[in-house]
Amino acid sequence: MKMMVSNEATHGCAIVLEVKTGKIKAIANLGRTPNGNYWENFNYAVAPTEPGSIFKLATMLALLEDNKTTLDAPIDLHGGHWAINGRVVNDAENHGNVANVKEAFEVSSNVGMAELVYNAYKNNPMQFINHLKKSDWVA
Repeated sequence: MKMMVSNEATHGCAIVLEVKTGKIKAIANLGRTPNGNYWENFNYAVAPTEPGSIFKLATMLALLEDNKTTLDAPIDLHGGHWAINGRVVNDAENHGNVANVKEAFEVSSNVGMAELVYNAYKNNPMQFINHLKKSDWVA
């Protein structure tokens, strides 16, 4: 909560995992009320949202191992907001419009990663899912 207050966060989640097994040992979720108080109101750990930064690594590995992109390929970051299939993918910060794949990964662009996966696997989404399932780098 100390970090949430200092950053004026609207909500946050902390998860404690057992290192050896990956089992969840504790979860804390806080949301901020209009008057600035924090309280546990929603499980943000399972809320549908943009992929977390750790999942971006799995995404990049799949894209590169499946030869779907290269690090220097251009990608449109759409100014940090990309409308797709009735939803909007957002970046935490506006990273501009055009970057390359390496730069999109370096700035942890949700838009860049989502667009790369969509364009690479839209005709065969199971290829992406199966790649993640068979890989030894995804628990």
